[in-house]
Amino acid sequence: MSITEEDIESLFDIIATKCTTTKLNFTLTCNVFERKQVGAVTQSLKRLTTFRSCAIRLAILPDIALEKLAKKMVLGATKHVNRVSRFPFMKLPKEIRYQILEHTDLVARWRDEMWLDDGLVIQDGSGLPDNKPSYCCRRCTSSLAFCCCSHLNASFSESCVCFIFPTSFFRVSHQFAREAREVFFSENRFIFTGQPDRTLSLLRGQPMEMLHHIRKIDFQLSAADVINWQRIDDTGFRAWRNLMGFLAENLKISNLFLSLDAGQAYDSYQHLSSSDDHRNHIRYFYQAVIAPLQADKRFRQLRNFHVFWALFHEDEAEAERAVKGPDYDSIREGKIPYNKRNPNFPHGVPDPSLASENGMTV
Repeated sequence: MSITEEDIESLFDIIATKCTTTKLNFTLTCNVFERKQVGAVTQSLKRLTTFRSCAIRLAILPDIALEKLAKKMVLGATKHVNRVSRFPFMKLPKEIRYQILEHTDLVARWRDEMWLDDGLVIQDGSGLPDNKPSYCCRRCTSSLAFCCCSHLNASFSESCVCFIFPTSFFRVSHQFAREAREVFFSENRFIFTGQPDRTLSLLRGQPMEMLHHIRKIDFQLSAADVINWQRIDDTGFRAWRNLMGFLAENLKISNLFLSLDAGQAYDSYQHLSSSDDHRNHIRYFYQAVIAPLQADKRFRQLRNFHVFWALFHEDEAEAERAVKGPDYDSIREGKIPYNKRNPNFPHGVPDPSLASENGMTV
């Protein structure tokens, strides 16, 4: 069914006469949008007073040109029209500039409805600019009937909270890009999953002076790692030892908060813990993961070190002390005890409503 310009004008006439637009959360979705209809929609939007919120999708697949058009239409409909202006940002004190940058998309935080990770997830060294969510944030429209996340559709929504790597921050000027990189590396929690050799390749490709700014790293270990790392040729553990050696050599260990996290993979471990042999297999894996950190005394200087095992929770404190020394107490340093934490959020829940009254059920 084709939509004519007259149809569009009639639709907006009804909205103008029947609705109080300042109280209206407006979503326009048209997956077969024709560019010649842009003028009719734009003019019709201008006749209306400001919407409370607005989201527009012009195609079901991503399209940069249509995304820019949707953004222009949304900003016009909410009267948040971009005006060309200049602000002497670089003349602000450096401390103020850093505080401002810390509140931009340079830092990934709990922002999506699924509350998956408090940080920047990097799978198999996939590369930082490719870190885009593959799901809707469920905040892009008020009705949730359609998705208007710009990385999934040719759309724009002011309420979308998806984290998209802010490539444009690194294309302004040399000084601005350097400060943006410093904030990016120092304020994000980097969550590495998958094969350690690929993680190592990714880190080696980063500017060495920027690696010194990294403050928080979390390695998430899955049941698949338990199996894959213990092949006959020992390639998984050899790559892990090389990765730990790289961290000790190139990062400022005294500033680093390092965590090893198998807690979120608890369900995937169930089939491996059905027998004593399998359980011993897992315990050996945990011990082998800790071994290179224990052997390298530089890791004693870690600012903080937390271990979250999916099984053998009683071994967590022992593993932490093996690395940090006999007097180290991670609970005193803010770690949630295993019988108090939620298995989905071992580092702490992002919202009190998600907290479990009884803690972790093992």
